Amino acid sequence: MKRKWNIWVRYKKSTYQINLRDGLFILRQLFWLGTRRILRGIKRVLFRSRNLIIVSVCAVIFSLVIIPIGLMMEKYKTWYDALWDLRTFFFTSIFIVFVTTNVNEEKRRREGLRKQFEIYSGFSFYAEWYLNRLVQLLGIPYSEKIFLTDQDVENFKKLVTESHQTAGFTFSSLDNKRYKNLYVFLIAIHKKQLSHLSDVLYFINSANSDSLEMHRDQARRWILSGIDIIEEEILLIENLHDNYTPQDLIYFVQNSLTHNLYIIAELRRPWRWDHQRNMEIRKKLTSNGQHIKGMYDTNQYWM
Repeated sequence: MKRKWNIWVRYKKSTYQINLRDGLFILRQLFWLGTRRILRGIKRVLFRSRNLIIVSVCAVIFSLVIIPIGLMMEKYKTWYDALWDLRTFFFTSIFIVFVTTNVNEEKRRREGLRKQFEIYSGFSFYAEWYLNRLVQLLGIPYSEKIFLTDQDVENFKKLVTESHQTAGFTFSSLDNKRYKNLYVFLIAIHKKQLSHLSDVLYFINSANSDSLEMHRDQARRWILSGIDIIEEEILLIENLHDNYTPQDLIYFVQNSLTHNLYIIAELRRPWRWDHQRNMEIRKKLTSNGQHIKGMYDTNQYWM
């Protein structure tokens, strides 16, 4: 009997046991993610180092003024003596600017990314809930992780497309107790989503432009367009009322899915290069791994 080899891997503050083949695959992905993160950090440092040019120019100008005065006052015998004496000034100035600039910018960047991730995670959850509540009226079961991968999006699209022959709405008894009728329920759901879209729009408009790693104008256009189609749908429901059909809802869901997909893509932009590899790691751990230790199994809640 062939012996099965397992190894432990560390991922997102948790430890997992997994077979050797998948474990080595995960370690390669983690190595790639780590090196890419380091390279991106080096790129940011080099980009910010442009400020050193200004400091260096100022230091040179200062030296050109101070050294001749020092020679006239016989503080230095030669220019070489003066330059050697000023070496501490040169390097201290450059070092202080280099360190403080990068430390402050990284702190600001991390805080901006933290807020952006909170908005991204929250909106992804509410957009998924919103679309699921709508399609449940068509008899489509709840779909987990609509926006997680391209395959998840395609699966949801397929479910919605295949429901075009739906004869009527499925309005649960629970919702029937809370809302006067189906159309009041639909309008309430749409208004909740309008509130979430407005929150994201407020975040984009109020955040410092340098702290957001996204195409701000493009994200704003998709959000405003998403708000417009919901407001138009509310008007359509109010006007048609009993004549509002499942086909009307299907058309809206397909349109809304596209808008939400692009909004989420913009919010997820800082992590776009890492996302697919993280999904591959998590799928391996979910299907073949065993959670050994850590605060919790992050793969049960992955976003």
